[in-house]
Amino acid sequence: IIDEFYNAVLGKVSREQCDAVEKVLARGLIRNGRRIMMEESAMRDEYRVSQASLDLLQGERLLNREARKGELYYEISHDTLVKPVLERFKKIEMAEQEAETARLRKQAEEEKHRAGVEKRRGERATVLAVIALVAFAVAAGAAWYAWEKKEEAAAGMLWAKNSEQIAIQNKAESDSLAQVALTATSEARDALAKSRKDQIN
Repeated sequence: IIDEFYNAVLGKVSREQCDAVEKVLARGLIRNGRRIMMEESAMRDEYRVSQASLDLLQGERLLNREARKGELYYEISHDTLVKPVLERFKKIEMAEQEAETARLRKQAEEEKHRAGVEKRRGERATVLAVIALVAFAVAAGAAWYAWEKKEEAAAGMLWAKNSEQIAIQNKAESDSLAQVALTATSEARDALAKSRKDQIN
């Protein structure tokens, strides 16, 4: 009967206020399994319980209200209500813990998935970096090979040019020697002819 009474009263509390009301009943108005009194202002400030909810609970005789030194205090109306209050709130706490556990598990799975994605991205970036490095090395090797060939071609052209100049110089010297030989031959013939002429005379 007490459980039915308690559940019936909570059923009249607005959906927005239900959690706040159950928390203030189980945590604020019960300590070490015994009823305690609590200031109205503290119930509003700490648990965000509205004045309308407090008036409802007091009107349904779930709470007693008492004025002390200009401040209103509330307490659960009877000791028999302590057990159903704590049992119902314990179920709520277990459900909240299960929901929190599920949330943390989901968050861990998402973080694990995100870490896997980041790892794969990192591996892909590493592969791309290696490929880029290999491509750079190949390009550098090709450039060095082209430079060597260019230098070899330039050296070949220089050698060919020098050889041509040497050949021209040798030809000039050969022509000069041939002219000297022709001149000498002509002079020798002239001398021989003169000698014969002198002998005849």
